[in-house]
Amino acid sequence: LYLYWRACSLAARGYAALVVDLFGDVDGSGWDTDFARPRMQQLRDDRALLQGRMLAGLEALRAQPTVDGARCATLGYCLGGRASLDLARTGADLRAAVSFHGVLDALPPQLVAPHVPA
Repeated sequence: LYLYWRACSLAARGYAALVVDLFGDVDGSGWDTDFARPRMQQLRDDRALLQGRMLAGLEALRAQPTVDGARCATLGYCLGGRASLDLARTGADLRAAVSFHGVLDALPPQLVAPHVPA
Protein backbone atom coordinates (compact mmCIF):
# COMPACT_ATOMS: atom_id res chain seq x y z
CA LEU A 1 0.00 0.00 0.00
CA TYR A 2 2.88 2.37 0.66
CA LEU A 3 4.06 2.17 -2.94
CA TYR A 4 0.52 2.77 -4.18
CA TRP A 5 0.24 5.80 -1.90
CA ARG A 6 3.62 7.06 -3.13
CA ALA A 7 2.54 6.72 -6.77
CA CYS A 8 -0.74 8.52 -6.03
CA SER A 9 1.12 11.39 -4.37
CA LEU A 10 3.36 11.76 -7.44
CA ALA A 11 0.33 11.62 -9.73
CA ALA A 12 -1.36 14.33 -7.67
CA ARG A 13 1.61 16.55 -8.51
CA GLY A 14 1.13 15.97 -12.23
CA TYR A 15 3.55 13.10 -12.80
CA ALA A 16 2.70 9.83 -14.49
CA ALA A 17 3.68 7.11 -12.03
CA LEU A 18 3.99 3.36 -12.39
CA VAL A 19 4.72 0.91 -9.58
CA VAL A 20 6.69 -2.04 -10.94
CA ASP A 21 5.81 -5.34 -9.27
CA LEU A 22 9.24 -6.96 -9.07
CA PHE A 23 7.96 -10.02 -7.16
CA GLY A 24 4.91 -11.09 -9.17
CA ASP A 25 2.69 -10.31 -6.20
CA VAL A 26 -0.91 -10.77 -7.36
CA ASP A 27 -2.62 -10.73 -3.96
CA GLY A 28 -0.66 -8.41 -1.67
CA SER A 29 1.67 -11.06 -0.27
CA GLY A 30 4.75 -8.93 -0.94
CA TRP A 31 4.67 -7.65 2.63
CA ASP A 32 4.86 -11.21 3.98
CA THR A 33 8.46 -12.13 4.74
CA ASP A 34 8.03 -15.76 3.73
CA PHE A 35 6.74 -14.67 0.33
CA ALA A 36 9.13 -11.77 -0.27
CA ARG A 37 12.48 -13.08 1.00
CA PRO A 38 13.10 -15.77 -1.67
CA ARG A 39 11.91 -13.46 -4.44
CA MET A 40 14.12 -10.66 -3.22
CA GLN A 41 17.10 -13.00 -3.03
CA GLN A 42 16.43 -14.22 -6.57
CA LEU A 43 16.57 -10.63 -7.83
CA ARG A 44 19.72 -9.90 -5.81
CA ASP A 45 21.38 -12.95 -7.34
CA ASP A 46 20.15 -12.38 -10.90
CA ARG A 47 20.70 -8.73 -11.74
CA ALA A 48 19.80 -9.33 -15.40
CA LEU A 49 16.36 -10.52 -14.27
CA LEU A 50 15.99 -7.41 -12.11
CA GLN A 51 17.03 -5.21 -15.01
CA GLY A 52 14.59 -6.97 -17.35
CA ARG A 53 11.68 -6.37 -15.01
CA MET A 54 12.58 -2.72 -14.60
CA LEU A 55 12.97 -2.27 -18.36
CA ALA A 56 9.56 -3.87 -18.90
CA GLY A 57 8.07 -1.38 -16.45
CA LEU A 58 9.80 1.53 -18.17
CA GLU A 59 8.55 0.37 -21.57
CA ALA A 60 5.01 0.00 -20.19
CA LEU A 61 5.14 3.53 -18.82
CA ARG A 62 6.47 4.96 -22.08
CA ALA A 63 3.69 3.19 -24.00
CA GLN A 64 1.05 5.30 -22.23
CA PRO A 65 -0.28 8.04 -24.52
CA THR A 66 -0.06 10.70 -21.80
CA VAL A 67 3.61 10.02 -21.01
CA ASP A 68 6.48 11.96 -22.57
CA GLY A 69 8.88 9.06 -23.07
CA ALA A 70 11.85 11.42 -23.26
CA ARG A 71 11.24 12.66 -19.70
CA CYS A 72 11.14 9.47 -17.62
CA ALA A 73 12.83 8.88 -14.30
CA THR A 74 12.89 6.05 -11.82
CA LEU A 75 12.86 5.94 -8.06
CA GLY A 76 12.84 3.13 -5.60
CA TYR A 77 13.09 2.12 -1.99
CA CYS A 78 15.43 -0.60 -0.71
CA LEU A 79 15.56 -3.28 -3.45
CA GLY A 80 13.70 -0.85 -5.72
CA GLY A 81 16.42 1.71 -5.03
CA ARG A 82 19.03 -0.77 -6.18
CA ALA A 83 16.86 -1.52 -9.21
CA SER A 84 16.64 2.20 -10.04
CA LEU A 85 20.41 2.63 -9.83
CA ASP A 86 20.98 -0.54 -11.86
CA LEU A 87 18.60 0.65 -14.56
CA ALA A 88 20.49 3.92 -14.90
CA ARG A 89 23.87 2.19 -15.02
CA THR A 90 22.73 -0.21 -17.73
CA GLY A 91 22.16 2.72 -20.05
CA ALA A 92 18.38 3.12 -19.94
CA ASP A 93 17.23 6.47 -21.31
CA LEU A 94 16.31 8.20 -18.05
CA ARG A 95 16.27 11.80 -16.86
CA ALA A 96 17.04 10.72 -13.29
CA ALA A 97 17.40 7.70 -11.05
CA VAL A 98 16.65 8.07 -7.33
CA SER A 99 17.41 5.52 -4.66
CA PHE A 100 16.10 5.67 -1.11
CA HIS A 101 18.30 3.45 1.06
CA GLY A 102 19.07 1.18 -1.89
CA VAL A 103 22.37 -0.63 -2.30
CA LEU A 104 24.96 0.76 -4.71
CA ASP A 105 27.31 -2.08 -5.48
CA ALA A 106 29.10 -3.45 -8.54
CA LEU A 107 27.03 -4.69 -11.43
CA PRO A 108 28.16 -7.65 -13.51
CA PRO A 109 30.34 -6.08 -16.25
CA GLN A 110 28.12 -7.38 -19.06
CA LEU A 111 25.20 -5.27 -17.74
CA VAL A 112 27.01 -1.94 -17.51
CA ALA A 113 26.57 0.33 -20.52
CA PRO A 114 29.92 1.34 -22.06
CA HIS A 115 29.33 5.07 -21.48
CA VAL A 116 28.19 4.72 -17.86
CA PRO A 117 30.84 4.52 -15.14
CA ALA A 118 30.04 1.55 -12.88
